[in-house]
Amino acid sequence: MNRNWKCLLGALVIAVASSTASASVRITPASGGDAISADTAANAISPAWTTLGPITIFEKSRGHRSRFKTGTNVTLVLKAPVGFEFNKNVVPSISFASKADIKSASVSLDATKVTVKMTVGGQAEVDSLVIGGTKGLQVRPTSGYPLATGNIYRPSGAAGGTAVIAGIKATSNPDGIGFNISNFGTFNQTAASAVAISINSQPSARAVVGLPLGRQPIIQVVDQYGNLVTNANSIVVHADIHSGAGVLLGNTSAPVVKGYATFTNLAASAASTIKLKFTAGALTQVISDPIVVDLVREPAVLTSLVVLTQPSPEADAGAIFAQQPRLKVDDQYDYIVTNDFNTIVTAARSAGSGDLQGTLTAQAVGGLVAFTNLSHNVAVPIKILFASPDIHPAVSDVVQIWPAVAITLAFDTQPGEANKGEPFGIQPVLVTRDQFGNNSNIGLSSNLLVTVALTSGTGPLTGTTTEDIGFDDGDGEVAFTDLAIGSAGINKQLTATAPGLNSAISAIFTVHGSAQTITFGPLSPKEFGDASFMVSATASSGLPVSFSIASGPATISGNVVTLIGAGTVTVRASQEGNADYDPAVHVDQSFPVSKAGQAITFMPMADKVVWDAPFPVSATASSGLPVSISIVSGPATLSGNMVTVTGVGVVTLRASQGGDSNYHAAADLDQSFTVAKANQTITFAPLANKVFGNAPFSVSATSSSGLSVSFVIVSGPATIFGNSITLTGTGTVVVRAYQGGDPNYNAASNVDRSFEVAKASQSILVGALPIKTYGDAPFLIGASASSGLTVSFEVLSGPAALTNNVLTITGAGEIAIRCVQSGDSNYNPATLDQGFVVAKAPLVVQANNVSRMEGNANSELTGSISGLVNGDTITASYQTTATTSSPVGTYPITVSVHDPEGYLENYNSTIMDGTLTVLLAMPAIINQTSSLRTNQGANVTLVVDATGTGINYQWRFNGGNIPGATGSSLTLSRTTILQSGVYDVLVSNGAGTQTSAASAVEIFMILGDLDQNGQADILLQRTDGRLACWYMDGTTFQSAALLRNGRPLNPGWNVAGEHDFNGDGHADILLRNSKDGRIALWLMNGGQFESAILLNEGRPINPAWKVVGVHDFNGDGNVDILLQHTDGRLSVRYMNGTTFIGGTLLRDGRPVAPAWKVVGVRDFNADGQGDILFRNADGRLAVWFMDGINFVGATALRRGPAPETGWKLVGLSDFNKDGKTDLLWQNRFDGRIAVWTLDGTTFVNNSLMRVGNPIWRIVGAR
Repeated sequence: MNRNWKCLLGALVIAVASSTASASVRITPASGGDAISADTAANAISPAWTTLGPITIFEKSRGHRSRFKTGTNVTLVLKAPVGFEFNKNVVPSISFASKADIKSASVSLDATKVTVKMTVGGQAEVDSLVIGGTKGLQVRPTSGYPLATGNIYRPSGAAGGTAVIAGIKATSNPDGIGFNISNFGTFNQTAASAVAISINSQPSARAVVGLPLGRQPIIQVVDQYGNLVTNANSIVVHADIHSGAGVLLGNTSAPVVKGYATFTNLAASAASTIKLKFTAGALTQVISDPIVVDLVREPAVLTSLVVLTQPSPEADAGAIFAQQPRLKVDDQYDYIVTNDFNTIVTAARSAGSGDLQGTLTAQAVGGLVAFTNLSHNVAVPIKILFASPDIHPAVSDVVQIWPAVAITLAFDTQPGEANKGEPFGIQPVLVTRDQFGNNSNIGLSSNLLVTVALTSGTGPLTGTTTEDIGFDDGDGEVAFTDLAIGSAGINKQLTATAPGLNSAISAIFTVHGSAQTITFGPLSPKEFGDASFMVSATASSGLPVSFSIASGPATISGNVVTLIGAGTVTVRASQEGNADYDPAVHVDQSFPVSKAGQAITFMPMADKVVWDAPFPVSATASSGLPVSISIVSGPATLSGNMVTVTGVGVVTLRASQGGDSNYHAAADLDQSFTVAKANQTITFAPLANKVFGNAPFSVSATSSSGLSVSFVIVSGPATIFGNSITLTGTGTVVVRAYQGGDPNYNAASNVDRSFEVAKASQSILVGALPIKTYGDAPFLIGASASSGLTVSFEVLSGPAALTNNVLTITGAGEIAIRCVQSGDSNYNPATLDQGFVVAKAPLVVQANNVSRMEGNANSELTGSISGLVNGDTITASYQTTATTSSPVGTYPITVSVHDPEGYLENYNSTIMDGTLTVLLAMPAIINQTSSLRTNQGANVTLVVDATGTGINYQWRFNGGNIPGATGSSLTLSRTTILQSGVYDVLVSNGAGTQTSAASAVEIFMILGDLDQNGQADILLQRTDGRLACWYMDGTTFQSAALLRNGRPLNPGWNVAGEHDFNGDGHADILLRNSKDGRIALWLMNGGQFESAILLNEGRPINPAWKVVGVHDFNGDGNVDILLQHTDGRLSVRYMNGTTFIGGTLLRDGRPVAPAWKVVGVRDFNADGQGDILFRNADGRLAVWFMDGINFVGATALRRGPAPETGWKLVGLSDFNKDGKTDLLWQNRFDGRIAVWTLDGTTFVNNSLMRVGNPIWRIVGAR
């Protein structure tokens, strides 16, 4: 129902005389109560049929009279919607109410439509038709379509099995006949049976151990078709771990309420990937998607948007939603990110049509996102998509947008073309719409008349021009049936008006009148240039005919055609019609216009001589068109109309005119003229005399024609190439210049010129003689004469010999050489003297430097002589003053030279004495302390023995110098584990440094040694929470002290272990709260409390997990925590100092037997790995040997004497300082304390240490 109490989806069925009315049936799923029997599952192979109840159709009346026209036949067609089909094997029944004028009716159907045919026998009272009164129409979804895609729906307030089908559009026939549909179909529904459960909302995909799931699962009960069973309220759904480690925490059972079971606080107990299993008695169970459970909560990552408050389920178009959407920003665990103040969320329409309105972005405030003014203008069901970059989006529920108040009329169906005086082929349909263009009947009065009028084009408009669009009659839509216009024409347009509504203007349409034809005879051919002429045509209507040029080279004025060119001309005859006649079909007549002829005038030209000046030529055409001139042949060029002669010969020019669109081409016309050759002369200047040997030189001459001049030697000692003359001797040379002419010039007269060539002088050229040194190899000397003649040589003076121009040096000193050239027929004689110096050769005599250690004898003294040449015999000997007893220092080595043949005068000698050095000996290390291992608090002394003079010592720790450690021994007092490492010593003197071998010192902590004296102490906790320490010397009590001045621990806190967590070399105390599972740490400095911190950011660990030991399990130098679950499983929490960084289950989470409890962790087999000690409830002890977190074997620990009743194993430490783990026992009845000393896993001895007090419980070293 709409807000005017009109049925929105129930509608009118068309009743048109001798015609068919069609519409699609709309089907929407019923909501609430039992599910309909139709199958809602997608891709159903054989969906169930749903039988519709009686379909009652009431005829619409006019007053009390029937609106059927007597004797008419009416056909009604109901079409199945997309995705649905009718049962063609079940034909529904038909019946009529009393006083019916529908005399007969028949029904037929196939899978897609139902057809009802009716015959009207008379016109009496209002009639009604019932389809399916005794046998109902059956419908179901087709294979592959879920029922939700159709339109079966239950109106608000409808009773149990009642639902409505509608969707038939209301239209009127010419008499206004129509049907009202009341209660169009009742569903037969079946009480759905609960057969299974399914997951309505999956649990979070990620979780943290011990923390409730951020998104808790919601389970629904469904029937065999997947429909929700809302009356299944006595069922309880149970949740459990289906796969993965751990147990499910929280309330694992949830009752079903209206078909749903909602869990509230489910949590996982172990780090693993798990799936949840949901069961409910005999109903089919369901398994969740995987959940990744982290041991610790990782930093929040913005992951998804979740709608907290849905937008209003319905709203008017353009109105701000009464309830605005509100969202949250979740992290990877589906927890709200409360510190998010930055995320920008954008809202947009997801389903439906149109654009979402309002402020479409909102910013997170503490992880919450609120929109304030969203609205939508298109009246359709929509969904809203909320999105932000890199975050999973969210989609709202459906929001039904209803139309706003109707404010305007609109043509839903435009009027179609029509004939004059006849009803339109397509009659207009008017609807009312809101301001956003939605069809709307909101706000209409019960009676509201719509009037249409002709507002463009001629009339008159006839027929029923007023209809009622009020909600009692048209309900926002009216169809006109008999409108007509009494005159023909185009550009007709209707305007619709109604009181209180904006008017509507139709599209333009045409009304046709009577037809007419044109008679227009053929036109004769023409030639361009013919005179203008007239054309004529007539119309069958007698109306005047007009003419136009459709195409071609012509113009027309009235009926007179003027030719403007050659080609084909098409003349068009037209008659545009009037109020009684339609425009006539125009008639075209074409005729050809041929081209005209033309001739060229081109005058003769005078003959020319080559190189005459350019001259113009011209020609004309009788058409007046431009004439082109070209060179046909001959030595000339043409630029525009200017001719330039380029040579001798006959030149022929051609005049051409190629015609155009109106003239044919003219015949070409040629004209010729002759060009004659020219004369020329040579100019050649006299030539100067030359001297033999002058370089080649050029001669030049010119011709008056500008042509190149050639040359030739007529006589004399010379040659010529081109214009370059080369002299070949002395005497007279004659040169001739000539030019032989070319095609444009005659040959010129020859011109001769002569000159004299005299004998030349010559010079000798000797390059600078090289600098030579005694001992250089013989070398070739050379010189050249400028004449090119051969030069000879002789030695004038100096220590040298000359043979065939090869000079051999025989000593150091000055040498003089003479060069001679005697001349010939072309050159005069020439001489040249040249000298150079021979330098002495370098000679180096050097004693070799030597060194030896003090106290050793001198070795043989040696040296070297370098620079001897020519086989000269010169020798040397070496001496020193040093002896075997000479002290450390340097001593000279002197050189003596021996030259019996006197060669030294040819050498520059260098004598270099040497040095003998007596050296200091390096120290030697002869003994040192080897590596050792001892407990924290013990004194350690390291010693090194060395020999040598002036020895110094420097001890080092891990490669770094130890300040002040400069003796031959190093003592470490009251050692701590921080002093474990590598020690060595640098032993040095002036001769160098020796490094001792490395000594590895391992200082191990005796756990429980609070005062760091190397003795295991005992930590105790009183029943009131106070802590005390017994300071021990082995198994002997020394003294006792209260920690923190006796202030007790808060209730619930107990000591869980001791170890150095922060790496300062002091044992810290680990605490556990037995109530909520939190873990804390007391950071200690010896026996002094420093500070306390909560581990794991104060988040608790499930109390079912008990702290049972501390050890570095992953070898990263940090102490880790070992926990044991009540079900026997073991887990390691990895630490980085005081920070949790992860964890793992030992042995893949397989538990140990419940009777075995972990006592603590120590290295029992001396492999450097922490082993785990167990005690059984029956008293047996066993050790798990470990490699990190990997189990490698186990052994039973040899029993000592059976303990008396009441003895409890309370601690592990080294009480006898042998580096082996011992066992500490306490009697819970009388407080006595005893020690079992062990050798690895072998019992050695037991002793009673001290009688204690049972109210003080030993805690600590685990």
